[in-house]
Amino acid sequence: MQTKGGTLGIIHNTSENFAIKANLSSGFRVPNIDDLAKIFESVQGIIIVPNENIKPEKTLTADFGIVIQSNSKKIKFENTYFYTRLYDAIVTDEFLYNGQNVIDYDGTASQVFANQNKGKAFITGLSTSFTAEILSSLNFSANFNYNLGRVVENGNQSPLDHISPYFGKIGFMYSKSWLNLEAYLLYNGKKPSKDYSTSGEDNQQYAPNGGMPAWETYNFKSGFEVYKGATLFAGIENILDTQYRVFASGINAPGRNFYGGLKYAF
Repeated sequence: MQTKGGTLGIIHNTSENFAIKANLSSGFRVPNIDDLAKIFESVQGIIIVPNENIKPEKTLTADFGIVIQSNSKKIKFENTYFYTRLYDAIVTDEFLYNGQNVIDYDGTASQVFANQNKGKAFITGLSTSFTAEILSSLNFSANFNYNLGRVVENGNQSPLDHISPYFGKIGFMYSKSWLNLEAYLLYNGKKPSKDYSTSGEDNQQYAPNGGMPAWETYNFKSGFEVYKGATLFAGIENILDTQYRVFASGINAPGRNFYGGLKYAF
């Protein structure tokens, strides 16, 4: 994959407590060897064939953000909204191979798909973060991310593939010169069936009826400087041993997990 483009941005600090920022950028993606010459079988019954007529995908992105912070800079809120418009968007969709939309592949009748230029598409979303210093060594942080992607063709919209549901992290961190402790929550929203791409690239066959459920995990990690340059670290992930699966994955994520080690920097 090759990408190129240009960017123009501006940041305006209206006061010590408030700032606005904006960016405008353009780019394009040249199809790679996989788009032009490789055969994929995402799921049995769907075959993705090469398309030698595919053209570069062009993008135009605009984003706008605000930053609000206290006079002491101990509290900070930042929010950014973005919108990307894709032209000649490279999308995996139904295709004809030698005039046929179904072919035999390894003994299975498979519906033919290919990466192709499908008019226009867009990706939009926002990213929000909040940080606060509660005590001199104790900080709170939280972030939230949301994305939406759609292919626009003949006035109709359909889901763009590889668009994750909303996700984020909330946690507390205690830091000293020799000690770091962090307790945090990772969370992920539901991916409804209606938001899955029909190409099979999102692996909907691995999701329950209705889509991939939302999930959250509670985690803890620590680091201790036991000697100059030597740090002992340990932690526990997924403390409640929650059974969950990440969007588009074919296997469940790990359960409760303990880890530890020693790191030494010369």
